[in-house]
Amino acid sequence: SYSKTINELYELYKDSIDCYGFLPSTVFSREKIDLFIKNNDFTIPLIVDTNQILTEFLDARITPECFLLDENLNTKYQGLIDDWVKDLGRKGQYINENYLNEAIITYLANDTIIINKTNAIGCIIERLK
Repeated sequence: SYSKTINELYELYKDSIDCYGFLPSTVFSREKIDLFIKNNDFTIPLIVDTNQILTEFLDARITPECFLLDENLNTKYQGLIDDWVKDLGRKGQYINENYLNEAIITYLANDTIIINKTNAIGCIIERLK
């Protein structure tokens, strides 16, 4: 549902910050990854995190969940892309808050991010441990 938005944010900020998507699944075949990328038209580089190193480091629990890190790998923003999804399986008609975009704009301006965490809504990531 968010591939278009993710691609737009990637194109907008790829020259200002390093942008990656990561897949936290422990089981992915190359064919399944290629099909996922093709079906969703992803342009953002994707990292397959089968050992869940990124998942553990970021303490990612939900997909999709976004993280904005500074150069020291401190989390500056974590959570929702925007407020389109209201609950599992329930999308709103309008987007009123663009949390990730606002966090990036604020971060790049060296200002304090006011909303630095939201509760991601989506599927629970199955963890190795």
